Amino acid sequence: MAAGSILSPASAEPSTFLDDLQQLSGLLQASETAEGLSLARDLEQAYAGIPEFDYLYGLAAIAERDYNTASFAFERILILQPDHHRARLEYARSQFYLGHTTEARQQFKAVLETNPPEQVRQRVEGFLQAIDNKDSESNHQLALNINYGLGYDSNVNTATDLPTLDLFGLRFLIPDASREAEDPFMRWGGDGEYQFRISQTQALSAGLSYERKDNINEDPYDISDAGIFTGYSQQLGNHRLAGKLKFSQYWLDEQPLVRLAGLDGQWQYTAGKSRPYAFLSASVIRYPDNDFQDRNQYLAGLGFQQLWRSAYIDVSAYGAYEPARQDEAKALGRDHAGFNAKLAWQYASGQTIGLEAGYLHSRYHERNFLFGETRQDEKVNAELFWVIQASPRLQLKLKAAYRDNHSSLSLYSYDQVIAEAGLVYRIF
Repeated sequence: MAAGSILSPASAEPSTFLDDLQQLSGLLQASETAEGLSLARDLEQAYAGIPEFDYLYGLAAIAERDYNTASFAFERILILQPDHHRARLEYARSQFYLGHTTEARQQFKAVLETNPPEQVRQRVEGFLQAIDNKDSESNHQLALNINYGLGYDSNVNTATDLPTLDLFGLRFLIPDASREAEDPFMRWGGDGEYQFRISQTQALSAGLSYERKDNINEDPYDISDAGIFTGYSQQLGNHRLAGKLKFSQYWLDEQPLVRLAGLDGQWQYTAGKSRPYAFLSASVIRYPDNDFQDRNQYLAGLGFQQLWRSAYIDVSAYGAYEPARQDEAKALGRDHAGFNAKLAWQYASGQTIGLEAGYLHSRYHERNFLFGETRQDEKVNAELFWVIQASPRLQLKLKAAYRDNHSSLSLYSYDQVIAEAGLVYRIF
């Protein structure tokens, strides 16, 4: 404690320092590591650089998986006290969890050179073996999944349930074929991804996917899509940057419906179990048989993830500008603003339940030439899901979803209920 008292700032009186240190130590001994890390962060400005404080700070951070903070705390100790062997061990651990295996190996070997107790030696050798295994792994990773599901859709064509439409002061009958239709369906498909690890912090990836939804009776509304992408990611300390080029094609009743191509970018920062992130994309949307509907889309948003031991929450908000390509089709251009929230909880071994909900407001750029007013839509969606990990390779997924689109033009208002049970099998 003497060294800590000498190094402490003038504002940190010895008695106050000892009280704070005792409180922090008590939280860690009671396994209240989250509260301990919060307290340590409050005390950091006053006590950072004092080895006794930094040691407890690092232990709290590594327990809460904030390995970057832990690494800095233990490194401060080693600068002042190179013979602090326990701090060196914990520093090596934090480097291992950060993926810095070269530095971790060097520090673990330095610990072994101090002839530690047998229990510590075995622990260090376990980490060194894990590093050897990790370094010997192939830099190539391949994943492939197939899926199959059965379900019910109350509105396969996302159409209105109104029997008539008022237009130009007259009432028109809406044909049955243009009104909502319910039907059971079968969904099947698969996806694959290949990743090449350039280094411990850089990776290239490529992937493809295909999915088809076959309605049992309403064949004209069968829909399928295929996609392909290639991407790059870079880890810079606690920051992760990723970019992706993508292309996808949709078919309706086996006829080309729409093509999308674009560029996505994402930034994410990891601070323990908190992960703020930002994302943006630029895409072109093209209709092969109806270029009148062609548009571009520019989207940006912010999000935040919070992890717990058995649960996580993910919230995001975004905005998009989607102009029509043709001047005479400006009424089809629109702006979007929305948010999404997802909560998932692993309540039992291999079983996760959750809720996902979202809201989207869309405003079109000009008055609709048929209805004489500017269209605005408000879409609300909610989904309950239950995932059961039946085996290491097999998942059972159950979901129930509800969507409601309220439009200022009643023809475009609709609601939809989907219930589905499916299987996902990981081939490798």
